[in-house]
Amino acid sequence: MKALSRRDFLKTVALASGAGVLAACSTPTPQTIIQTVEVEKIVKETSIVKETSVVEVEKVVKETSVSEVVVTATPPPAPPEAEPVPATFLCRPDIVGAYGAKTFVDQWNASHASQVTLEEQAGDWQAKLTSQLAAGETPSWDGWAVAAIPWEHGGPIKAGLFMPIDDLVMASQVPNKDRLFSEMVESIKPTIQWEGKTYGIPGNVGSVLLAMRWDVLKDIGYDVAVKRQPETYDELYEACKLIYEKRPELTPFMAANSPLCDLEPYLWASTDTPFTDDGLVNYEAPESIEGLKWYRKMVEEGLTANSATGFGDWLKGGVGLINSFDVAGTMYQQNFGVSEGDTGTMVYVEAGKTHAGIPSWSNACFVISQSKGAQTMCDFFLWWFGPDNKLMMQRTLDVAAKPCYTYTYKELGTDAKYKWQLDAMDLMNKSVPFAVNLNRGFHWTYGGQLMSKVYDPNETFDPEAWAAEAMQMMRDEVAKLK
Repeated sequence: MKALSRRDFLKTVALASGAGVLAACSTPTPQTIIQTVEVEKIVKETSIVKETSVVEVEKVVKETSVSEVVVTATPPPAPPEAEPVPATFLCRPDIVGAYGAKTFVDQWNASHASQVTLEEQAGDWQAKLTSQLAAGETPSWDGWAVAAIPWEHGGPIKAGLFMPIDDLVMASQVPNKDRLFSEMVESIKPTIQWEGKTYGIPGNVGSVLLAMRWDVLKDIGYDVAVKRQPETYDELYEACKLIYEKRPELTPFMAANSPLCDLEPYLWASTDTPFTDDGLVNYEAPESIEGLKWYRKMVEEGLTANSATGFGDWLKGGVGLINSFDVAGTMYQQNFGVSEGDTGTMVYVEAGKTHAGIPSWSNACFVISQSKGAQTMCDFFLWWFGPDNKLMMQRTLDVAAKPCYTYTYKELGTDAKYKWQLDAMDLMNKSVPFAVNLNRGFHWTYGGQLMSKVYDPNETFDPEAWAAEAMQMMRDEVAKLK
């Protein structure tokens, strides 16, 4: 084998270094390469001639010069931009207003090539999607806003209507997307998952609280600077009697719906164990029976009415006090002025004894299975509720209360007017949560039927029998799931 000369070695080094430069495919980085150059040079040397004469002669020689050269690789061409992919999402009508959805769609579209379209929910969207997916058709929508979790997402997930978003989140280029998950309120984190996969991107946390009108409380003698609201169900009853007398044009008290905002808050406020061993809300518990009796007394004295119209009547100014999901106070302020009303806390059965706390949930957005705009939809939801969208952060404080990300409270929620939200979040984190299962729909149906009888003064009142019937109907439905 031929020995490698110094010149060959240097050339090899130069070629290898140059190849490294050409192979660079990321941001150009200055690199040092070794360059070899062969030059001619005239040198003088001394020669001895005939042993007696010394002569200095000039001689042309060739010499290899080695130098270091700093070069910068040429940057690779930018990859072609992806084609814009539009997306359409269906939005629950109350969320359109509470979240200011149209405003944020416009803002997104002003700065993104992949446009988003908002449609308000109308009709049975789940039935339509089920039919489309079964037929192999492209779904009409790419996203859904919102489902209340942990109750409403299990059915659509099991039916294949919602898709997991883990891969979409990973692929998303939305800045600070990871903060939505790392800085989410701890009690919410398990509820956005189903069987180990992530499905929901929550917008806000809901819980049942009392909302009140300052004019009404002042009219019945409350010094709201000292006592903001009735704190127990006995105090609430007495306040409602005064409202009935002094403000006859109003329904003194209503619940926003049944059973979430009437019977269940009473049960949570009066027992530590609101569930049966098989995971159903215990409408047969002695505390529930007391709640049914309290509401029936209110009906018979004209102090409340069926919850079916409760929230709408409240927003029209026809109700004095309301037990509601906690946007009731902020949305009343939107309609009538910030100084006209507010959100309080839960009503207790016994003063200061929270027991199971308050029923609570979160409202989350989902991506529709097999949708062409899935990535755009996920990106929009991440941007909508992300830490860089200060306007939405402010809106969840002021209207769609309460925020479910700690960065919102830290950056914008330090004002004293948001204290009720922090108090509610603290109570919620100590409360008995709803289970993540498929049972909640049965409570809406049979718990709702139970309360409809309570609100009907023409029904012969029999709370124990009605509660037992509701529980049996729910158990029968659960058995069908097995």
